[in-house]
Amino acid sequence: MVLLAAVFALLFWGWQQDWTDDAPAEREAPAIEPPRRVPVDPPSPPPAKDPPAQRAQANLASYFTEDDYPTEAIRKEEQGAVAFVLAVSPEGRVTACRIATSSGSAALDGATCRILRSRARFRPALDERGQRVPDEMRGRIKWVLPPG
Repeated sequence: MVLLAAVFALLFWGWQQDWTDDAPAEREAPAIEPPRRVPVDPPSPPPAKDPPAQRAQANLASYFTEDDYPTEAIRKEEQGAVAFVLAVSPEGRVTACRIATSSGSAALDGATCRILRSRARFRPALDERGQRVPDEMRGRIKWVLPPG
């Protein structure tokens, strides 16, 4: 009986092997490669504007007096430095003023641009041919509370 069971097991095992060998082999799905990244150069920055051959010139501190100190800033005891950027026309006039670094006081920042727009006059910037050109001027004014 044991012999019969062993023969039966061998036959069954052999039949199972034959049956699985005849079955179509499962195919693995073809590997799909992810799309390749094509290196792209970053967009180039706009061309740098060459500074004029001769920059606009002015003595900016001469436009400020103690009388210009804003009353509100005196009352609040505010003081500090204001860094600014001015756009200067070919005629030497301030066409725009932007605060680059605030003093922390809106009154002092506002007074800085108001005074520079109304009073500042520049010797115009010149290109290499001696023609007047627009320019940009950066500066800093330190506001210190007047005595008394």
